[in-house]
Amino acid sequence: MHHANLLVDRTQSARRQEGSPGSGFPGMELQIESESFDPDGHFLFWKPGSPPIIEPAGLALRLDPGNDLVLNTHLQPSGKAEPIQPSVGIYFTNQPATRFPVLLQLDNDRALDIPAGDSNFLVSDEFTLPEGVQLLAIYPHAHYLCRDMLALARFPDGAEKTLIHIARWDLNWQAVFRLAQPELLPQGTTIVMRYRYDNSSDNISNPNNPPQRVRAGNRAVDEMAHLWLQVLPVASAADSRDPRMILQEALARHHIENNPDDFEAHYNLAAMLQLRGATREAVQQYQSALALRAGDAAVENALGGALLASNQIPEAIAHLAAAAAARPEYFDAHYNLGIAQATTGNFPAAVQELTTAVKLKPDDAGAEANLGAAFAELGETQKAILHLNRALQLDPGNGLAKENLAALRGAAPQP
Repeated sequence: MHHANLLVDRTQSARRQEGSPGSGFPGMELQIESESFDPDGHFLFWKPGSPPIIEPAGLALRLDPGNDLVLNTHLQPSGKAEPIQPSVGIYFTNQPATRFPVLLQLDNDRALDIPAGDSNFLVSDEFTLPEGVQLLAIYPHAHYLCRDMLALARFPDGAEKTLIHIARWDLNWQAVFRLAQPELLPQGTTIVMRYRYDNSSDNISNPNNPPQRVRAGNRAVDEMAHLWLQVLPVASAADSRDPRMILQEALARHHIENNPDDFEAHYNLAAMLQLRGATREAVQQYQSALALRAGDAAVENALGGALLASNQIPEAIAHLAAAAAARPEYFDAHYNLGIAQATTGNFPAAVQELTTAVKLKPDDAGAEANLGAAFAELGETQKAILHLNRALQLDPGNGLAKENLAALRGAAPQP
């Protein structure tokens, strides 16, 4: 075992990558698909010799009913088949989390194009904090050609402080480095990442003999230039927004500036913009994400939802229909498409999509309520009442179901 990561999948999206339930799937870099951007950030990382980590009070990781834990194991070949039996231990607390850390990732893989024989190839990245933070932990990462890693803080007054310096980087001893005491980094501090790579034959760790040109990638013979910081945001009295989202929005814009083809950055930025009501710009970012990954069901659905929110109904329907066609079991796409069709007055189409949504998620009160409302518009009273009552069984406070049931009862002929 080289190392392992644990990921929290709140939408069970990783299951779709399995050939059969429980079979797992290969891959070094696992991306968890989500309909919304979740800013929670914990290092769930292990390597041989790592001690168990007990988080300080108030910093527990949130796990919700239905969440999946995805174990991503990185193995080293021994030359023969090996049985692997990993286990995961989780310790619960009876105190809910009150402090919520964020993981900030700096990287500049796009700059990794290291000529054969180059013994001093430099890669850097800089990110200025839009909010003050407390630095809790650092995780630098590269592969075998990296020799020297430096991360420093450049404060607003120009002073600099080294956050971590590894003068003899060794991939086999990578780790998450946790600060004994949090380090305060005020608003306007610039995080600077500087990595040096040696692609010469003098580097005994060079996986290529003779040296070859190396670019960014997930293989051991490729390279990476990543720096993760776990931070606790310091809320600003002048801004009422979630400080985690302020940090992550600025970071997403930074990644897009570094690499306009960064799909994840465009998608995350769009989700954050939509969350704070900047729908027009969210649509633009979703469109950029879709241009990078044409036909992606999650992006088609998200873009359709944003267009629906901005009252661009025909365009919304086109994208939502594409999402439902690309993934027929996609509840959100059918649900949103049903709402969009109802908005245009096409209630037969709305009933069709919402019926599919209810079959996919029978315990969703909103889908039942909207399906009942659509049946009511078609004059199918008994079906409407059936689904509206079902919605209230699931959620006694559902306003749409209550309103429609009251209207149906008021319209019913009196004996």
